[in-house]
Amino acid sequence: MIAGDASRFFFKLILLGFSLICTGMILILIASLYSGTSTNFGGVIIIGPIPIIFGAGENAWEIVLVASVLTIVCLLLFFLRKRQRQDGS
Repeated sequence: MIAGDASRFFFKLILLGFSLICTGMILILIASLYSGTSTNFGGVIIIGPIPIIFGAGENAWEIVLVASVLTIVCLLLFFLRKRQRQDGS
């Protein structure tokens, strides 16, 4: 019974963190659009095996390139670590 309560609590905590991050990103995006200055933004979202790459502004390609490289590095590290754990156990 305690494990079920803990898992519900952590699931709610993860949802809260995700919603706060999304709300912050939306607020920053809206503020940058209404500020009237030149802004650049970009990012990579991976949903399953499909990467969604987006960006806007003069130097958005640089931001998207950095985000793509960081995403690839993180995925490689994740899979390598997962393989090491499987081989070690």
